[in-house]
Amino acid sequence: MAEFQELIKNFNKCRDYVRDFFVYGFKSRQDFTSDRKSARTYDDERRRITSWLSEYVVEDMTEQNHVKNISLQIDSNLLDTNPLFSVWKTKSFTDNDIMLHFYLLDILGGYTYSSEHSKTMSTDSDSSSCRHNPTDADSNSSSSHHNPDDADPDSSSENSKHSAYSANELADILSKDYSFPADTQLVRRKCNEYVKEGLLETEKDGKTLLYKCSLTWDELFDHVLTNITDSTSLINAISLLQLGCPFGYIGNTILERLQKENNVFRVKHSFPVFTLEDEIAYELLLAKRNHSYVKMDIMSNKTGQSPRPVYGVPLKIFVSTRTGRRYVCIYHMIHEKTRTSTNDQQNALTASDARPSKSKFHFRNVRLDQIKSVSVIKPDDTSGSKSNAITATIDAYKTQEEALINNLPFVWGVSFEGMRTKTSLTLRIDEQYEGFILNRLEREGKGGKLTKLSDNTFLYEKIVFDANEMFPWLRTFIGRIVDIHFFTMNQNGEVIRENIYLRRQFLEDIKAVTKLYL
Repeated sequence: MAEFQELIKNFNKCRDYVRDFFVYGFKSRQDFTSDRKSARTYDDERRRITSWLSEYVVEDMTEQNHVKNISLQIDSNLLDTNPLFSVWKTKSFTDNDIMLHFYLLDILGGYTYSSEHSKTMSTDSDSSSCRHNPTDADSNSSSSHHNPDDADPDSSSENSKHSAYSANELADILSKDYSFPADTQLVRRKCNEYVKEGLLETEKDGKTLLYKCSLTWDELFDHVLTNITDSTSLINAISLLQLGCPFGYIGNTILERLQKENNVFRVKHSFPVFTLEDEIAYELLLAKRNHSYVKMDIMSNKTGQSPRPVYGVPLKIFVSTRTGRRYVCIYHMIHEKTRTSTNDQQNALTASDARPSKSKFHFRNVRLDQIKSVSVIKPDDTSGSKSNAITATIDAYKTQEEALINNLPFVWGVSFEGMRTKTSLTLRIDEQYEGFILNRLEREGKGGKLTKLSDNTFLYEKIVFDANEMFPWLRTFIGRIVDIHFFTMNQNGEVIRENIYLRRQFLEDIKAVTKLYL
């Protein structure tokens, strides 16, 4: 039987379990196994979460069937950091991985070995610096890139005076000075991984790619602090960053590296669980910056069905101030006649193949917590009309960005569905004693027009795409509503007809709630 490991390989699986325990909570072993998840997987994930977040894990035993339920209880008002950041700090590795990690940084950090393998420090290297600065003599000797095979086997210390090395050189030094047999491809793969993580940098010497250390934490902060007279201000800024901004994990990591704590800030309404989506948000923001066409695998958190693809170009990420939930707004090409039946861009591209002249662009918002993976699709990856459709979608970025800005005033929540609808809400408000209601309409009405019809009678009007999104807010005025109507409008802002269906639905919802109290 395989031994339990606290470290993880698949973060998506861990993210789902942490979200289930935190958001839904009080789930037992049977609840997970009923969702086609194995009991052993549940036990492993529960043990990991208990290890990472033991301070916040609550176990509750039911009285009827004596089943243990597990939940995470985190009071965000009392936290100086986000406890869920610890989820990002676990990753599996092998013994060779950890040895190769320290060996590579040791070599690239400017340390040398004598021919007798006794460790010394190169004269021009700084103990706090990861970058080796060679002397003038070293620079002259390294100006022409040498082949390690031509070097004296006992002169490995001469090789280590270089500040940058090729994968072949690194593999040779690892074998001779560290007695670590490493394949060149393995070294190159590990170095490229570290370049992606920011630990290493690359430079070209002719056709040869060389690897060298990036700035260390000490060098980085020494450089930053030289322009700041009060380092406490910087620490406070980082403390606020790790609490109130996306990718707060970065600020938390910096504080830990500096051995500092947040002793200043607390956030009243914070949403710690959404840090689990930061990896997806990062990939989408990269795609937005590069105007890339992406494929997103979407899966509902409740149904657990197989992921389905959604295609488009990211334009903006919206964040709810009420729930903290995040959405990515994408635009994609669809066929005009199949718009209502097209669920994803794949179907849309297939439809556009048949009648490309009928295609148009459409905005859509997707919840980040339902996105399992993001991958970039380039026009060269496809062929024919699909490639042309992707190219046309990418080229329309600026136009669609402007269109989004123009349409935002008509979005109540995150929906761009349907024709514009004008909501007219007539309210009875006592001006003398209920001025706070008028203030609410001004503050929460999202730019709607408020008109006084007569004493204590007011008309609130707002034009939106999807009036259904307004219903929860409109219901908060029950008891003061005199009348309500919904009117469908055309692109010119002219009323076409009254939407009887929306009015009937709103009134039936009120009747259904009333029956609960009778």
